[in-house]
Amino acid sequence: MTSTIALIHIAKTELGLDDETYRDLLERETGKRSSKKMSEPEREKVLAAFRRDGWTPRSKGAGKRLEGPYAAKLQALWIAGWNLGVVRKKSDDAMLKFVKRQTGIEHTRFLRDGDDALKAIEALKDWLHREAGVDWSTDGGRGKGLDADPRLRVLHAQWQRLIDIGAVEKFGRSGTVGLWDYGYAVVTKSHPQFYEDQDWIAMQNALGRKLRAALARRKAA
Repeated sequence: MTSTIALIHIAKTELGLDDETYRDLLERETGKRSSKKMSEPEREKVLAAFRRDGWTPRSKGAGKRLEGPYAAKLQALWIAGWNLGVVRKKSDDAMLKFVKRQTGIEHTRFLRDGDDALKAIEALKDWLHREAGVDWSTDGGRGKGLDADPRLRVLHAQWQRLIDIGAVEKFGRSGTVGLWDYGYAVVTKSHPQFYEDQDWIAMQNALGRKLRAALARRKAA
């Protein structure tokens, strides 16, 4: 059986938390900055906080990515929705229910027809555009290179949502000056042209935590 300390460190890794953010969370939940110094109930409290932030412990034998040629794209969009504060449940099961509603197909392993897959993908993109303002268009000279990268569109939408609810300040005409300053604090790179795959993930996750926390505070106010 996996110990609670091990689970805490697994959750830290899977949520993409840097050490300072991780220890701040420990202190916020228990008043301690090390899981080794906690009692078992305190560790369970930390795990509960990770679950609220979307982490799901994997059962034995689990951990495989969903199968099917369109699974990775759908998962990426679904997690983006979670990090945009639109998707309420990050789990694959929740995503599969969405896919079934759009296509009538039970699982991504059976989603082989391009037209069926497009129904689910476009429905999800439309949802993120409508509820979170993600601009997927390729007009306005943004159809090539970095500007066409959907991960950049998601980061811009996350940052704009944070600006709109007053969680961050807007600097510059586009508002992205503050975003790249924040990005440097997360991945120590000054601009997304230098990002590798893990940097995009770390940025979406970090902004997602910030946005979900801001939305929760707003709802409780």
